[in-house]
Amino acid sequence: MPNDLVIVEVTDDHLDIMKSKNMKMLEEDGTLCNLYQRKTSGTRCSCWDERRQQADRSCITCYGTGWVGGYDKVEDILFRFPMTVREIIWTEHGLNLEQIPRVWTITDETIKIRDFIHRQSDEERFVLTSVEEALWRNKLMHIQAEVKIVDLNDILKQVP
Repeated sequence: MPNDLVIVEVTDDHLDIMKSKNMKMLEEDGTLCNLYQRKTSGTRCSCWDERRQQADRSCITCYGTGWVGGYDKVEDILFRFPMTVREIIWTEHGLNLEQIPRVWTITDETIKIRDFIHRQSDEERFVLTSVEEALWRNKLMHIQAEVKIVDLNDILKQVP
C-alpha cells in the first residue's frame, strides 16, 4: 500500500526566501515613515505627578509621557499601509475622522503600543494601538500593528 503522506522539511533557507519576498513587497509598496518610540526612562518631566503616577497630557516638554523629550525618533522605516476607508463621524465634540488600518513592517527596531509613526508622504501621524509579531514556526516574519490616526489637536502633532 503506497504511503500518501509526504513530509517536507522546512529549512532556514525557506524562511529566508519568505522573508525576502516580504521585504521585496515592502520595498515596492511600502511608505517611508519615521517611528517615534515612546520613552520609558530618562529624566522625569517637571509635570510628572508622583501621587497619581501620570504626566500632564498637554505638556510640550514630555508630550504626556512623563519623560523629558517624550519620544526617540527613528528615521526612514518602510511601513505598508493597506487601502482603507476614512469615515467622518459627527460626535458630541464635533467631527471625528475614523481610520483604523493594520500596517506592517520589517525592522530590527522595537515597536510598542503607544509609539507613533509619521508618514512622510502626507505628514499624517498614527498611534500604534496594538502590536504583534507575525511568526511562522516561531520565526519572526514581520511586525504588524493596528494604528489610529492622530487627532488634529493632539499633542503628538507637536513632537518635532
